[in-house]
Amino acid sequence: MLKTRVVTSLILAPLVLAISWYGNAGVFSAFVAAIMALVLHEWLTIVYRRQGMARWLLPAAVAAIIFGQGITANITIPLMAYLAITLWALASLWLAVPNLGYQEHPITIRLKAYLGTFLVLASGLALVTLHNHLSLGPLWTVMLFGLIWVADVGAYFSGRFLGRRKLAPAISPGKTVEGVMGAVLLVAVYAGVIAWWLKLPVLKLVAGFCAVALISVVGDLTASLVKRQGQVKDSGRWLPGHGGFLDRFDSLLAASPFFLILVNWLMGRG
Repeated sequence: MLKTRVVTSLILAPLVLAISWYGNAGVFSAFVAAIMALVLHEWLTIVYRRQGMARWLLPAAVAAIIFGQGITANITIPLMAYLAITLWALASLWLAVPNLGYQEHPITIRLKAYLGTFLVLASGLALVTLHNHLSLGPLWTVMLFGLIWVADVGAYFSGRFLGRRKLAPAISPGKTVEGVMGAVLLVAVYAGVIAWWLKLPVLKLVAGFCAVALISVVGDLTASLVKRQGQVKDSGRWLPGHGGFLDRFDSLLAASPFFLILVNWLMGRG
């Protein structure tokens, strides 16, 4: 399983980095729009518990909005910040009461579908804005993906070898407090290296990157709760060793809007 996961990552990571670094606004926006459409399709399929063309209509609309934002920048960063904070506050409240949502009621199902739709939309809008409309956007985008991957590595190995205390057993029994601590510690080192390289304020960057790493855990747990209530282990089979696109990009859903806010603040635009 680990070998398959590593092989998939070695294929996927260079592709993501190449598009982030070399892709122009149109290419990167199309790439993000496609990824987010697949993520939302998997979310809706889990929530509604069935496939079908209807599960592609809303993802296609969300993809079109994300692509349009990437090209035109019609939505302001403060507006995206308010949207992200509100949505992830709601997601956090849901995590605090994970028994909500198990009932197969039409209203409950629609609420989960709406939440996923707006979470994916906010993430996609943040990514294309970060890459296409901020100074040094491609560099910051590569740093964001690096942050997510560094956190994953830190969480995996510290959780595997040191994990004792369960983080959220009712949501994701495999995640541990030690795993989160390992992720944050490795991200702190990663941020310190970047701060030294770019001659940025070390404390600000380390604190900001660690905060985003912690927020990314909320995205991971939210996706885990959706899958748990939908009685599925993986969101799909697209990525061997990882599952689906929601499995692979769940942390990014939460991290990207707040990373955009962080970069905007570091650049003195907040």
